[in-house]
Amino acid sequence: MLFALSPANRTPVTLQTSPYPILLYIPFFYLAYLARREGTFTLRLLIFPIALCGIISSAWGFAWTIEELANYNWGHGEPF
Repeated sequence: MLFALSPANRTPVTLQTSPYPILLYIPFFYLAYLARREGTFTLRLLIFPIALCGIISSAWGFAWTIEELANYNWGHGEPF
């Protein structure tokens, strides 16, 4: 897969690293907020690449190491 990191390069989700995947979704939520506002088309076009990169890095850059939560490693193709 083009975007998939090797298992050695993925950041395990722990209590210390758990805020980082959540923070990467802030531009996405801001886009959702702007979707219903008038006159924000240009701003949404400028924010979209940032939001897309954040979502991809959140989905592919972090891995759950807890056995019960390994189902959330859906895009990685193999267990961590």
